[in-house]
Parts: sequence; C-alpha cells; structure tokens
Amino acid sequence: MARKVDPELIAGFQRRFRLAESANAENQKTFDHDRRFVYHDDAQWESDAVGARGDRPRVTINRLQVFARNITNEARESPVAIKTHPVDEYGDVHLAKVVDGLIRHVEHDSNASDVYAAAFEDAVTGGYGYFRITTEYEREDSFYQCPKIKRVLDPKTVKLDPFHEDPTGSDAMWGIVHTRYSRDEFEKAWPDAEPINAFGSDNAFWADREAGVLVAEYFVVEEAEEKLHQLKDGSTVWDSEATKKQKASATRSRVSCRRRVMWYKIGGQGEILEDPVEFPSRYIPIIRMPGREWFEDGKRFTCGAIHYSKDAQRIYNYARSQQLERLALAPKAPFIGYAGQFTDKKWQTLNTKNWPFLEVAPVTIAGQMAPLPQRSQVVGLDPALSEEIQLSNEEIKATTGITDANLGQKSNETSGRAIMARQQQGNRANADFISNRNMAIRQCGMILLDMFPRLYDEPRVARILGPDGQPDLVWIQREAQGRDGSKYFYDLSAGKYDIVIDVGPAYSTRRQEAAVAMTETLRSVPLIGQVAPDLIVQAQDWPDADKLAARLRKTIPPQILGKDADQDGVAQKQEQGPPPIPPELQQHVQELEQENQQLKQDSAVESNKLALEKYKVDQDNETKIRVALIQAGQRIEEKTIAEQGANARHAAQSAAESALSPQAGTDGGQEIAPQSEDE
Repeated sequence: MARKVDPELIAGFQRRFRLAESANAENQKTFDHDRRFVYHDDAQWESDAVGARGDRPRVTINRLQVFARNITNEARESPVAIKTHPVDEYGDVHLAKVVDGLIRHVEHDSNASDVYAAAFEDAVTGGYGYFRITTEYEREDSFYQCPKIKRVLDPKTVKLDPFHEDPTGSDAMWGIVHTRYSRDEFEKAWPDAEPINAFGSDNAFWADREAGVLVAEYFVVEEAEEKLHQLKDGSTVWDSEATKKQKASATRSRVSCRRRVMWYKIGGQGEILEDPVEFPSRYIPIIRMPGREWFEDGKRFTCGAIHYSKDAQRIYNYARSQQLERLALAPKAPFIGYAGQFTDKKWQTLNTKNWPFLEVAPVTIAGQMAPLPQRSQVVGLDPALSEEIQLSNEEIKATTGITDANLGQKSNETSGRAIMARQQQGNRANADFISNRNMAIRQCGMILLDMFPRLYDEPRVARILGPDGQPDLVWIQREAQGRDGSKYFYDLSAGKYDIVIDVGPAYSTRRQEAAVAMTETLRSVPLIGQVAPDLIVQAQDWPDADKLAARLRKTIPPQILGKDADQDGVAQKQEQGPPPIPPELQQHVQELEQENQQLKQDSAVESNKLALEKYKVDQDNETKIRVALIQAGQRIEEKTIAEQGANARHAAQSAAESALSPQAGTDGGQEIAPQSEDE
C-alpha cells in the first residue's frame, strides 16, 4: 500500500534530483552526442553538410565503432578476479578464500562479466557508465537473501551525489536510480499508488502514460553517533545490537559515527511505494565506471575514447563520398573513329551492355581502309582525394591510440617482437580506461565484502565457486566438518579484510596457454615427459584430463615428486585409513606395554591410572610420528629410537613415582597436567 511520506524528505529528494541533473548537464550532452556518433550513421553528418550535399552521394564508413569495440573486447579478454586478503590479526586466510568463492558465485549468478562489459562500453564511447548491486531472495520458496550485480541500461537514469571525489562514487552520500515500469506492471505492484503527478513539477517524463511509469530508488546515507563496544575476543558491537552480557563484559567503549544506507522507493505522487529498509552495506550500491575525466574550476568533465576522433571521422566520410561521386559521374572512355563506322545501333548501348561483338562499317580514306575505332584516354580520379582519405584514416588511429597491430591488420612490422611492441603502444594509449574499470570492480568487491556479514548472519549453506569454476558448498556461521575430516567454523563477521584485484586472462585461457607452452617445452626438452608427465596432461583441456594425470602421478618415483610425494602420502592415508605399525616399532611398543603392566601392578593410587593413560597416549603419538616419518621415506636410526624410547620410559616412571608419593595421594585427586611432546 502506498504511504505518504514526510514532505521534507520529498523536498530533499527533488532538490538533489535537480542538483545532480544540473551538475552533470554538460557531461550528459557530451555522452549523448558521442554515443550517437558511434552507433548512429546519420549522426556522423552535421545538418549543414547534409543540406549542402542534397541528393549527391553521402556515405558513412564507421571506423570509430570498430575502434570502440576493440577496446571493449580487449577488456573482455582480460577479466578481473576479485580477491580478499586479511588485514588484522583476527582475519583468516582460509575464510578469505571462502569469501572469494562467494564473490565468484555472485558474479556467476549475476552474469557480472556482461554487466562489467556494458558499463565499460558506456565509459569508452560516452565517458562514464554505471552498474549497481541489489538484493534478491535466493529462490521463490526461500527467506535467505543474496546480493545481485545488475546492469544499468541507461546511465541517464542515474543521479549521483555530484560532490563525490572518488571516481567510482564510493564516497557519495546519496544516489538515485530510475526504473521504468509499464502501466500494468506498476498497477500490479502498487495498486494503491498514483503514477500521474510528477511531484507537482512540470517534468512530465516522470509518469508518461504511453512510455511507462518511472519509479525512483532513492539511497541516502544516514550518520548518527552511537556507542561502540569492544569484546574480549577483539570483535566490536554497536550498543543498540549488544546484549546486556556483552555490554558488561566489554573491554572498552567509545562513541563513534555509525553509518547506514536507507533505501526508499518513490512514486510519482510523492509516495513511498514500500516501507523503507536499511540496505545491508555502508556504501551507496551504485558504482560509477569513469572513462576519461578531468576537473576545471571545481567542475568534473568526462569524455570517451572516441571524443577527439569525430572530426577525423567526418573528414573520412566526406572524402570517401567525394571519391565515390566522381567515380560514379566519370564518363566512360568513348570510342574514336571515322564518320560512318558506327552504323550498328549496338554502339549506342556499349556503355550499358556487354555485346559479344560489334560490327564496323568499312570506310576508305584516299583509297585505303580506315583504322578500327579505339577508346580515348580518360582522366583518372583526383589523387588528392585518395591522399586525404589515407590521411584521415591515420588521424583516426592517432586520436584513438589504436594501431594496425591492435586491429590485427598487417603493418610495416615484420618480427613478432615489433608487433608486440606496437600492440603495447596502443594498449598504453587507453590504459586509463582499463585502470578505471578495475577501480570500479574493486569497489564492487568492497560492497559485497561489506554485505556478506549482514546477509549471512545465521547458519546456512552457501554455494561457492573455485578459480576454475568448480562449485562447492560450505556451512556459514556453524561448526561443520570438511571432506578431509577437519572441522571449521566460518564467521564472516570476524576479522577485517581488504579487496585486491587480479587482472589477466580467464582460467580456461591460462590453462590453454600453459598447455601450449608445456608442449613446446616438451619438444625441446623431451626429458620433461619423464619427469612431469602428470603436469603436462593436467594442463590439457581434455575430458577427464585430471583423472589421467592422477593415474600418471602414481607411476612417478617418490624421489622425483619430492614434497609432492608427502602430500600424496597424506591423501592416501586419508583414503585408506591408518597404516600398520612397522616391524621395528612393534617390539618397542610391546616393551613399553609390559612396563605399563608392571607399573599398574605396583601402583595402588587412583591417580596412577591417569599417568599410565597419559603414557599410552604419548607412546601412541610417538608411534604415529615414526609412521609418518617412515612413510615420507626417512629412515630412523636404531640409536635414535633407543634414545627416544629411554626418554619416554624415564618420563613415564617419573610420572608414576610422583603419583605414588604421599603428597600426590592427599591432593584430592587433582588431575595431572598433560606433558607436551617437547617435554
């Protein structure tokens, strides 16, 4: 049900809406003009030039679209991987990897690669682009929410705080996003709302009956002072969220500024269409991806990669049109002959039809037969036009920074090194666009990192993705057991983390490159096939290549595997269970057991049982250590075994004597402190 809101809130919303629109008016004009210039052929001819040419040929050879696509697709081939790193003593490396998997899952579920590419294309062609983060329920039958990365179809629908300094808008204090609904969709979602009135203003686009209804999502940062408590484990909790026990056990407290983002949905009548909610992040979930930007007199100016190439493109189109016009109007080379030779009517249609033969009437001059008709010479096309076309083409490449090598075209470079150098030169010309894209994606990671502890605040199973795209399931906010038997507890609210990005080819591409490199190396160094056949096979992109590599690995001698053999041994032990006790240790264990029996018979004090049990545990641990060493291929000398066995017997005897002493018998049965392995 639609709800009336405070007029002060609506007035503030309208004021900020007009402020952002006015501050970005010039950049918006540049954005619209540059975008149309790239994607609309008619936009590459100015109205004066169109009127001057009239019905004469007017062609458009759009070179700028190819250049823009080259920059955009190059970024697609170098995706950005968001990675998490702990930055304090409470952060955990294993938890950071889980967070990385959560981010990859969100990106995969949101088709984030397409979202990033769309915003980047807007930045390259128009000067800036946007994408956003929202929340959705995991399924229609679930109460769990998860983040979603969404595309902003039209950057004009975003109104962001113009006083932000960070290029990505991370420090913005408010933001507005328009979403267009059809009349039927709007009335179904909010049947009691009124979509017609545009807040009492003359801005009729706000609720256009034919084009649809616009709904504004209004994000506002609210800051308020609140007491912050630090608990014994180093974590912090706000006073409004802390229990009485937490407040009483807090090590210290202070007044801090708490930041939260409120999320409103506003309709055309100045109504809140849904109850305002707190967005689960400290940041405005609208991410700006800038192109090129600079500041003059305190104002922000933006443009895309093709902005300064428009004049060269216009000249290219004009010169090509002139050339085609002259080519079309150039007369055919006429035949020259004597009067009376062209009596056949076929000669009149020679320039339009291809006759297999032409008859010539014989003509004699001074008693001699006249020569056959011949074509005359025709003046060729103006060479200045061809030169101008070539020059404007080079100017387009110069102003965009794209070279022939970047376009995959043949140039004067002959060696691979020279071609690579020219490609790098072109990449450097547009490296600022790639850098700005990376900043925007990093800010996306920061928002997701801030959202996870708020959304995953109760025990639930979360889906993660590995770097290779393999899915997995982990428990969040609950102690669980991994596949290797180890226990873990992933608390996303514990510790502080930071976001870094890794730019490079996709995992599949890196795998293919590694396979090619290994194959080439194998040709020059055949010995590698005997030393590392498993690695070569594992790098291949075959079905079941990993399984084949695992089987090959079993055939490699342990001395070649080195440390990897230890890992394989541990994995085999986890699969096969504990190995049998080696023969050289069985006799030693039997001797120790006999001594234990003797100690049991001699002891009448209850505490002696505890010492003997501890002694068994120590010997069991010692046996396991020996087994692990033997499995690793290390030989244990008999002298070392004897010395360690004597030390163990001495420790056990001392413990037993202590337990049998009168002081030990009158201490109320106090538990004996366990000895460390070092003791």
